[in-house]
Amino acid sequence: MRIVVTGGTGFIGGEVVDRLRETPGDEIVVTSRDPERGDRWGGRVAMVQAFAGDPLSLGRAFTGAEVVVHAIQFPNHPVEDPARGRTYLEVDGKGTRVAATVAKNLGVRRFVYLSGAGAGQGRPQPWFRAKDMAEAAIKETGMEYALLRPSWIYGPGDRSMNRFLFFCRYLPMVPVIGDGKTTVRPISVKDVARCVRMRSGGRMRRTRPWSWADPSASAWTRSYAPCRRSSAGAGRCSIIPPPS
Repeated sequence: MRIVVTGGTGFIGGEVVDRLRETPGDEIVVTSRDPERGDRWGGRVAMVQAFAGDPLSLGRAFTGAEVVVHAIQFPNHPVEDPARGRTYLEVDGKGTRVAATVAKNLGVRRFVYLSGAGAGQGRPQPWFRAKDMAEAAIKETGMEYALLRPSWIYGPGDRSMNRFLFFCRYLPMVPVIGDGKTTVRPISVKDVARCVRMRSGGRMRRTRPWSWADPSASAWTRSYAPCRRSSAGAGRCSIIPPPS
């Protein structure tokens, strides 16, 4: 089976490719803006140049594929750069709509999309609007699909959890979101990749999205505890609650 992973050189996509390679007999194709620089697998996967929202390059990448795993992100994610078109709405929203249409026209059987927790609720923020736009476009194609909505993803190379580790290591104070009592349910990128692998194989009907996270929720302030213990600056970093 030929499986194409868009964004396969990124934080999530790279882990997905590693897991997909564990299935004997599957041909894994990875799209990248610069395939010569992005091949960390030493030629054991096929590298194809493709760009988000570009139907011609995506068409070349998707030709002959049975499954597409869409995990593309824009450079310097999550910081948007509107002047270069690197925004959630352009890349994740409109870009996914183009990718889904191209996949449908080329006879791709299944489209697996890395969405996110909180999608599908009509929230007004650009990230949620982009995810909602993408999910709607995928459903409209009539392909088999898997809409995966993981929570906060962490792991080696992530730009989120590791940033807070940096804060704990070098700063005397660290920020919290909201009042610090908001619950978070981080999930390992390895667990996300295993789920993608399961949803990429076998036969299934179009069905509802899957939302999942670590079952042990904790408040923001409590989530900092393991970060502080694992950092070189443990004991020096204080969490200052927001003013009431």
